[in-house]
Amino acid sequence: MQHYALAAQHRFKSPGAGSYVVALASAWSEGGGGAVGSRLVASVAGSQGSLEVLSLAGLRPECSIPAPHGKEAPADLAFLRGTPCIVSCGADGAVKLWDVRARGREPARMLREAGAAPKEDEQVTSVSVSSDDRLCAYALGSKIRVLDLTAGKELFVHEEAHSEPITRLRFHPSRARELVSAGDDGLICALDAARCIEGGKAIEDDSGLRLVVNGGETTRSLSFIGEDSEVFAAISTTEVVQLWSLHEQRPGGFCGRFPNLRASPSLRVGESDGYIVDVLYDQASGRAHALGGSVSGALSLFHLNLEASEFAVSLPSGGHGGVVRSAASLGAAVGGGFATGGEDGKICLWRPAAGGSEGAARKRPGAAGGWRKSKKRAKGSG
Repeated sequence: MQHYALAAQHRFKSPGAGSYVVALASAWSEGGGGAVGSRLVASVAGSQGSLEVLSLAGLRPECSIPAPHGKEAPADLAFLRGTPCIVSCGADGAVKLWDVRARGREPARMLREAGAAPKEDEQVTSVSVSSDDRLCAYALGSKIRVLDLTAGKELFVHEEAHSEPITRLRFHPSRARELVSAGDDGLICALDAARCIEGGKAIEDDSGLRLVVNGGETTRSLSFIGEDSEVFAAISTTEVVQLWSLHEQRPGGFCGRFPNLRASPSLRVGESDGYIVDVLYDQASGRAHALGGSVSGALSLFHLNLEASEFAVSLPSGGHGGVVRSAASLGAAVGGGFATGGEDGKICLWRPAAGGSEGAARKRPGAAGGWRKSKKRAKGSG
């Protein structure tokens, strides 16, 4: 069983108002160097929103961008992989590209201008950048808009995937032209961006949709798990975790549902159940974990398998003192682990503890996008 230690902590302070971390994104390169380096960016709310860039080496502050989207904190963030740049979006309707090296208050490029008084369906709720840094997708109401980051032009607008506002967009970590979206309509869709760019006959039969599944309720978070990211995890607004296959032999195949994690004794405080922060995947162990939190800020990890969930470990005390709103996985190249951000204004860096490692028994995504069974079957609340 892998144990984790609190490796570093940073707290934001906003004059006249409490600060809290809305969203996190991470970037790293092999060895922690190169153009990208090893960084964490946080969307922080307080007296005004801000973008805060920190080094993963001790959470040292590197850059602060005040009011990138007016008074509201950025709604979503994405790092580019090949250059130290960030894309952000917000309730003002703007999508902006920031160069961390510039350390200025002006974006390097305005990908979408802010509206004068954006209505709810004109707010940009989510943004994502493809793994080759060429495409940027953002959600505007029920529409998906995709841009060419190099040329700075819009490539296509997709209106057929969702009938209600989109809540989350994520490009696949390795397939640069596969885009997964989720919305208030309960649908989760995988879009073939290459065919959508081609247009015409390439999309006349299916509108470029590779798969559509009905999650049954609004999804607030999407992440990819498995050795080749062939499974995606969706967390609903009612804290239900569901797993679905993206594998070409089993597209849209159902891989698991975990409705009771929030009720785990490790997350309960008095009469209050907990919540699910994110679903994380550890490449070294081949384990998928749900990260759960309590209203007091205590955190626990749960193993996820096809048959059941299993409590794994509670994180050490001394981390957060309030609700944890976001998490970001860190690559094995920079020591692994993950970062968390909370309503207490803190970012915590959690690293694998020395001497604490997973056993050999585990489950990995199989060839058809399912999970290979381990020798020891997990038991839990499921």
